[in-house]
Amino acid sequence: EPCCVAGVYSEVMVRRWRNTLGRTMWEFEGDAVANRRFLVIGHGHPDTNAVDSALRAAQRRSFIDGGYLERLIARGPLLSDDGREWVGDATLIELPDRATVEVMLSSTPFVRAGLYANVEVHEWEFGGRR
Repeated sequence: EPCCVAGVYSEVMVRRWRNTLGRTMWEFEGDAVANRRFLVIGHGHPDTNAVDSALRAAQRRSFIDGGYLERLIARGPLLSDDGREWVGDATLIELPDRATVEVMLSSTPFVRAGLYANVEVHEWEFGGRR
């Protein structure tokens, strides 16, 4: 990629990812005029390489119960280079503002269980970060 080779980016992260929603971002019907879009990256703790199925089900339930499921553009686990281990999550979501993203994050079982070493929230639009 020319910009990467030219040193334009301070950091480049390449990860395997699995889209668990089963749709592309282009199939998402949202309202980008009334809402903003965000890329949320949860980097898993180095000593956590798998997520219990009950906790995964609780995470999904929290999106449903919180009314966020229809706001998810794409979502899924970040995987190790060989695709076998969980190393975090990536979520594209449309919400009114960053404060709403923070509220959503604080209520998720993965955050409450301390699975993430850190979480990044970036404004995002189709095609990349803003």
